[in-house]
Amino acid sequence: MAIWLALVASIGLAAGLYYYIASKEKSNAVKIVTDVTQEKSIAVLPLKNWTGNPDLEYVSDGMTDAVISRLANIQSIDRVVPFTSILGYKETNKSIQEIATELGVEKVLQGNLQIAGQSD
Repeated sequence: MAIWLALVASIGLAAGLYYYIASKEKSNAVKIVTDVTQEKSIAVLPLKNWTGNPDLEYVSDGMTDAVISRLANIQSIDRVVPFTSILGYKETNKSIQEIATELGVEKVLQGNLQIAGQSD
């Protein structure tokens, strides 16, 4: 009986230690993400081409790159994610929060390209 009691106590102690260590690691991971986002940082997601013309995809990419370039010139922004780093998010189903966490940024800008007026 004493052996069973010792075995149950050991298993309980091991489980408690495991959960304690796991919660500490999770706490540290949250702290690291929080520390990273203390800087003023932004990622501009690739603009979606809503023109209906796939040949204008290069225009939406060019406009995305132009927005990134302009934001990079603003001195009050500490970090702007480069164009090449956001291209992988062009056709993603990830949430904005997931993308922000992966890129380690505070803000995410998203938009689309549309054409107004008559197309003759």
